[in-house]
Amino acid sequence: MKHMILFFTIGILLLSGVGVSAISHTNTTTSSLPMGSYDMVIIAPETFSASIQPLITHKNNYDIRTFLKTVEEIYSEYPGRDSAEKIKYFIKDALDNNNVSYVLLLGDIHQVPIRKTALSWNYFGDTVVPDVLTDLYYSDIYNENGSFATWDTNNDGQFSEIHMIMDHRPYNETFEIIDEVEGTPDVMIGRLPCTKINDVKNVVKKIITYETTTYGSDWFDRLIFMGGDTFPHLVNISEGEVVTEYISSLLSDFTPIRLWTSHHTFRPMKINREISKGAGFVSYSGHGFEYGLSPPQIMTRTHKSIICFHTYSVYIIRGNIRLCILMPVSQEPLIINSGTLTFHVLPGP
Repeated sequence: MKHMILFFTIGILLLSGVGVSAISHTNTTTSSLPMGSYDMVIIAPETFSASIQPLITHKNNYDIRTFLKTVEEIYSEYPGRDSAEKIKYFIKDALDNNNVSYVLLLGDIHQVPIRKTALSWNYFGDTVVPDVLTDLYYSDIYNENGSFATWDTNNDGQFSEIHMIMDHRPYNETFEIIDEVEGTPDVMIGRLPCTKINDVKNVVKKIITYETTTYGSDWFDRLIFMGGDTFPHLVNISEGEVVTEYISSLLSDFTPIRLWTSHHTFRPMKINREISKGAGFVSYSGHGFEYGLSPPQIMTRTHKSIICFHTYSVYIIRGNIRLCILMPVSQEPLIINSGTLTFHVLPGP
């Protein structure tokens, strides 16, 4: 059961972006860390502390040693050029002194900041991606030589600077790497992007319900796969279906339920029916947005359309709610801020 609960933490990971090495800073402050080894630390604003406590108790009851550190404590105890770097120095301290393996950021990106990297992307002369947000910054603690990874090699205040240029030749990219980033995770990072106390209470209740009732149920081994042709104008491959089929090959103990656009089964009502039957996990690969999923669907050889599964689609699910974990691999962010599909994918419990 311990491994199952750790797997949940992995399931909420938001790992994206590119990695760095860099310049070390000295921690000259005194921090207040608990004694001994811990499996997980939760980082959250003080206002969420009371609502998080049931989750901490639940994890500790299942031998996942967990403690809370507020962002207010971190900002007053740790050095750093900005709030994100102070949090990273705390994570390094907890890794060095408490041997933590998992870090849960509980709060939206305004309450627990996310790192904005200086990754830019020129597509046929136009800058279409000026920067990339990533929590991988908090996971990559050390450089290859063991020093602190600031993700700012040239110390100019710009993090993970990489510029990509595409010319008019297909698949011909040129990269200008300014900050050298090592990028290997040293600790596992997840985020629950709650904005309000009610968000925290809701998601904490769902986690506890999932980890105490879903695992071991007779429908847990159902695994729903959703995807389609992510880039219909580039190559004749349904990337989302290829990705989810590969995931299926790695999880042979689960029964796959394929909701693919090529099968014409990626439909909101069909998705709701399959979710209502229960599933341990739902895996999606394709385009997304803050309030839903949207893989392109080829209707005919000359006509394409987008079918969306919005957050409001789940409100019409009927029957008993059987909680699952949604694992999105999305071209656009699904769970960066509050009010996203994370909180709405299943009402209740």
